[in-house]
Amino acid sequence: MDNSIHIFNYGCQLWGQNENTIEKTITLQKKAIRLLSFAHYQEESSPLFKNLNLLKLTDIVRQNNIIFTHNSINNNTPRIFNDYFNFEESNHQYQTVNSLNSTYSIPAGSLELPTYRTNSGKSSIKYICASTWNSTLKDLSIKYTERYHKDPLWISKTNVQNLLREHKG
Repeated sequence: MDNSIHIFNYGCQLWGQNENTIEKTITLQKKAIRLLSFAHYQEESSPLFKNLNLLKLTDIVRQNNIIFTHNSINNNTPRIFNDYFNFEESNHQYQTVNSLNSTYSIPAGSLELPTYRTNSGKSSIKYICASTWNSTLKDLSIKYTERYHKDPLWISKTNVQNLLREHKG
């Protein structure tokens, strides 16, 4: 990994949670990818990132959120984060809640979302990481239904590198 990747990773969970605060950095990253690709300055950047197999800054932040959450759940972070996330406990058996394809589903293995009244609370690391984990769990559980049905906590038990590879693929 080159140093520019490390710079994006360093502390991104503190400064990168709100897309509005990193808007200038995102714009610079898009300009850089166009320059590297010898593309027109107005060309859509998403295909360029894909062709060069590079992550956008927002994807780097999301990936780091998944790693942090996975490590916290598995007690691979400083002790202060050992109980930072709690698994959601579903009290009911309604089909709309348990169906992975339902908009309202809360799959087993989902994390509790902290209740906040303000937008600043909803932009906290704890809230965003839990939300990111839950959407990743749902996406991967739909993709790998057989694994989910064998063990709903399968992604928390999966090696973090394999988890990221499966999420990307």
